[in-house]
Amino acid sequence: MTPWPEGQLDIVEHCPLCHSPERTVLHEGLTDRIFFSAPGRWTLYRCTRCLCAYLDPIPNQASIALAYQNYYTHGSEPSSTFWPRRLKQSLLNDYLNARYGSSLSPHSPFGRWLIPLLPPLKNKADMQVRHLPCSPGTSRILADIGCGNGDFLALATRLGWDVWGTDPDPTAVEFARRNGARVQCSGLPDTGLPSHHFDYVTLSHVIEHVPDPRATLQEMRRILKPGGRLWVSTPNLDSFGHEHFGRHWRGLEPPRHLVLFTQATLIRLLEEQGFTHLTIHPPEVPSRWLYQSSERIRQGRDPYDPQAGSLSAALSLRSLLADLRVLFLTSGRSEFLTISAQCPPPDPAP
Repeated sequence: MTPWPEGQLDIVEHCPLCHSPERTVLHEGLTDRIFFSAPGRWTLYRCTRCLCAYLDPIPNQASIALAYQNYYTHGSEPSSTFWPRRLKQSLLNDYLNARYGSSLSPHSPFGRWLIPLLPPLKNKADMQVRHLPCSPGTSRILADIGCGNGDFLALATRLGWDVWGTDPDPTAVEFARRNGARVQCSGLPDTGLPSHHFDYVTLSHVIEHVPDPRATLQEMRRILKPGGRLWVSTPNLDSFGHEHFGRHWRGLEPPRHLVLFTQATLIRLLEEQGFTHLTIHPPEVPSRWLYQSSERIRQGRDPYDPQAGSLSAALSLRSLLADLRVLFLTSGRSEFLTISAQCPPPDPAP
């Protein structure tokens, strides 16, 4: 394992969320065992005041691209030809068409009735469209920050939204533009987007990648219309998966994930930045996938290797029990957190 380039690291002396210097080591000696592209070894600290976790040191802006050389937003996943998956997607499409006024295809005529009876699939479908409000016939403008290859932009367009996207990765931006999306190459916290322009802004697995989540949320307030909604999804440090796998948990992803949240820390951060009317969305239950990836990481294997084998019976049972507990008892222990919030009016001029 080669070290990170000398002189291209920033020291993090205080918690990025609450600015406390008090912390404990959560995991040390972490390496990139997901995409195998980032050099270096990393230490993850846990703030003893707000209980978030953060890397120290972190790559500086001049070198962070080293961590994204093989990132998954450089392409789009091919459509599955496995008939059970195609059948499930057709049922989900029919539910989405009925619930959100879309015209996705192929679609089964039974999905709109069946999916609401199956909470895991309903949550999956709602998450797929990021809980977009349904208001046919109105002009609605959406920004997806960190849009990657633009897959969600294409879906939101089919749902009737005027879509914009940003991403700091030129390769991902070029891929999205080839698919017809309006995307600009920009990072955070300075998106370069117009002020008070958007009805809905999404941050899907983005806020954990930025060194200053506070500044990121301030930028979201700037670009949202008063009363607009911000939608955020991010890995959950308090998940059952992290509790079981520890340093091998897929959600850690050093050094791309710089700050990791609990449900309480994310809620507190949103409220401190003035967001109101928070909604904690029912979680997806992707524990099997997270457990499978984490187990492969623990074994030193590629978590995306299709030949790496499936979960053992014991881990399959553990992941199922985790999903059931999340669905019916403790949603705050899900693998991912998903929260939306309303943007307040702009701060008055001094």
